[in-house]
Amino acid sequence: MISNDGIQARKDLKKGDIEAIQELLIEAIKKSYEQKDEKLKKKENSEGDLTLIDKKDNKLKSVFQVYNHDGYSKVSFDANISFNTKGDTKKAYKNTPAEGNEYFKYDITKKTFSVIDAKRILKIQFIPSSDAALVTKATEKLEKYIKSKGISNIQISVSSDYNSAASALKAGSIDIAFLPIDAW
Repeated sequence: MISNDGIQARKDLKKGDIEAIQELLIEAIKKSYEQKDEKLKKKENSEGDLTLIDKKDNKLKSVFQVYNHDGYSKVSFDANISFNTKGDTKKAYKNTPAEGNEYFKYDITKKTFSVIDAKRILKIQFIPSSDAALVTKATEKLEKYIKSKGISNIQISVSSDYNSAASALKAGSIDIAFLPIDAW
């Protein structure tokens, strides 16, 4: 197995925000596959909150399948990650993120999310690694789903390319980007 893409956080994003987004995206991935499997079991070929019809093959897919990236898992704050075919590694985080939450938090006992500061918008950017229109539709569905969980202070967009997203993340104009591990 070769790991190539990851969900990269801006360097000063707080630990609690990172943990909350990890939980949120993993939950969304699981739910998207549950929706897809349920619809296929019932022989329904209709879109759901986290599924859509790919016009290329007319098949029902998870919003994460459209993006071609659905095998994410949590990475500990002290992890080393391989990033090339030589097996070179780098720390997942140069510095351990500061404690706290600025955007929203996850209550592990209640399995709920709550907004910390509605005026602060967490910005996530996807890359159009397949059909850009389909990726845009998938991100719109994902944003709507996240907002249905009570997280109103989130904005998801699609970058024009990897370099633009990496530059935006480095500049701090976005908070999260789906990028190759050693992209920025």
